[in-house]
Amino acid sequence: LCNSYGFYLTNVNAIGFLSGKLHFEVQGFVVTSHLNSLPATIKVCMHPHVLDEYTYYESLNLYDNNRLLGFARTAAFQLKVSQEELKAGIYSLRESLKRYRQDELHFGSLRTKPQVLSKTQKAAALEILKSDNVMDSVEGLLQQAGLVTEHQHGLRLFLILLSRNFDSPLHALLQGSLQLCHMLMDTVTSTLPPDQLRDMTSMSVGPLYYNRNKEYWMHKVLFANKIDKHFKGVNTIREFLENKVLRRHTTQSDPLTRQLFAVDRVVEGPICLLGYSKDDSINSRFFDECFFIRVEENEQNQQQMMEYQKKEYAGLIDMNIQKEARQTLSAMQQLLQPLKVIVPFAERMQLSDSILNPLLSFRQLITLVCSVALLHQFTVKQKKDKLGQPYIEATAEHLEIALALFKDISISKSDNLSPG
Repeated sequence: LCNSYGFYLTNVNAIGFLSGKLHFEVQGFVVTSHLNSLPATIKVCMHPHVLDEYTYYESLNLYDNNRLLGFARTAAFQLKVSQEELKAGIYSLRESLKRYRQDELHFGSLRTKPQVLSKTQKAAALEILKSDNVMDSVEGLLQQAGLVTEHQHGLRLFLILLSRNFDSPLHALLQGSLQLCHMLMDTVTSTLPPDQLRDMTSMSVGPLYYNRNKEYWMHKVLFANKIDKHFKGVNTIREFLENKVLRRHTTQSDPLTRQLFAVDRVVEGPICLLGYSKDDSINSRFFDECFFIRVEENEQNQQQMMEYQKKEYAGLIDMNIQKEARQTLSAMQQLLQPLKVIVPFAERMQLSDSILNPLLSFRQLITLVCSVALLHQFTVKQKKDKLGQPYIEATAEHLEIALALFKDISISKSDNLSPG
């Protein structure tokens, strides 16, 4: 198992590196922000390793050229190889370790590892996914997770964000009551697997493509909880949503020499956007395929929010139940495979001519149907296409669920849509 740095990962306690007939092992290497030194314990032996007498260990600073030359001299004598061969290997290792440390310092904090599920969490999630009432369970768990009111909007957002698994995901931009919108967004995003969420309060265009891993944003949710005329990077985000890829020719500075050099950066999507804006003009500036969901305060949801706050301050909200519900919903999403979804009745579906932008509305609805089907993948038969790739088929029941959630935000109640 060799990664992009040339490191072998078969030994979890050391970094392996092969240079010709020489096998190096770096033991106890710790990434630090002190760029003026590169301390490590180096073991070098012949490859394949035969006798212990042809092995050499030393702890040294790889930036100390005198120590490095001394290491090469002594190790070459011990292993019966030329000093030039040893120097070439140790210099190559130093460059790889330098690049590795540089990338870890710049991008390591941005990486989030997938959550490891316990047997109990996995069993509880699978039980729900295999049940006949998945949607009812999701709605109930969202309420336990902190969805105080606007339950239908909560379900809509859950399914919209689930579309991140597709090549053309949906997007949602909430407008209206700040308190209600943030309650909705915070609750739904708290149920996402941590490695699938990119949470930004504000951002410039740089973080979108200054990532060593070009797949950092792929099939992830970008949560921008405040988008207005001062939000940086709006045009770049829109470009990313539309093209599903960003390409930039930029400059980068070497942390040691401070010299600038040109690099081509490619970041691949797609991403799924969730955001809030109080600026109505943002609609015309953003991607056409966003769902613009307006959430206004009324007497009912105000009362529900007030009752919840009273219980919260009185200590009557069981936070353990809330945490468990969020973990269960997160585990469910981790267990879902990003399968291709076929809608066999798509050709027979029709939208009313009165719908504004019927092509866009049709694609949004079809994608929502696919999200519902994906959530029900454990209750339908998995099939394979001619190339042997697995897929599932959406059913009329999935359409009914999607349509019930879709009508209030994009289709008037008088519209008639059915698979037949």
